[in-house]
Amino acid sequence: MNWIKIFDSLDIAVKTVPHQSSKLLIIGGRKICLTNIKGEFFALDDKCPHRGASLSEGIVNYLGEVICPLHEYRFSSKTGCETDNKCGDAVVFKIKIEKEGLFIVI
Repeated sequence: MNWIKIFDSLDIAVKTVPHQSSKLLIIGGRKICLTNIKGEFFALDDKCPHRGASLSEGIVNYLGEVICPLHEYRFSSKTGCETDNKCGDAVVFKIKIEKEGLFIVI
């Protein structure tokens, strides 16, 4: 696995992506929706599997679901599962936090 550093520290990550929010990251030309749920970070492919809308332009609800801005489909930040089985699931990427920073594997 090739881990890619996306933030130099957890503090910087939390300042950039506050609790219950998301941010678009572009890593190696791939668009990623990074979410923060109570200090835990999760990464989904930014492209909604239903119609291709940008998930990072949606909101993150109190359940930790990313809500697509186009048709309001809800995806678990943790698993990528679409909660109502209306479409396929979002692709998830592994995140790890170490003292050297926050990393993702794509």
